[in-house]
Amino acid sequence: MVLKEKINELEVVEADMLLSAIKYWHTDNEFFRSPFPNYVQESSGKEAISAFIDWTKSIPADEAKKMEQDVFIEKFEELLFNAASKLVKTEDEKLTLLYPFLPRLGDTMSKSHGDNTSEDGQIIDRSIIKSGDESFLELKVKSNISDEIWKTSFELPI
Repeated sequence: MVLKEKINELEVVEADMLLSAIKYWHTDNEFFRSPFPNYVQESSGKEAISAFIDWTKSIPADEAKKMEQDVFIEKFEELLFNAASKLVKTEDEKLTLLYPFLPRLGDTMSKSHGDNTSEDGQIIDRSIIKSGDESFLELKVKSNISDEIWKTSFELPI
């Protein structure tokens, strides 16, 4: 409750909006899976709120009142992801936070064959590959049928 009061004292955004953003990103829903591992959710939320309060206090009050609510929410979400990135234990978890909507380890992928057939496999590794100015997420997939391993890649958003 004290945290809600501190946020509301800023008079730039309602605490419930920030708490809703935390809940949205920390909960699986019909559109995506949460990119936040359970073990960082509480800490990342608290750290993001603290950083948000500090950031908001650095903005002159007259400027803050002119800013749209979306700006505050976007900044808060940025702080939430940054906090979690510092807390996660693996590089793959950092990848998930950077690209929350892309395939993850353990996901199923299909490989099409030239004869209109396909086979499913499970993603066993992923990494970022750079080619000139472009970056790609390279996936290693192990066939569920033959244990064959194949690679595929996706161009990453800028």
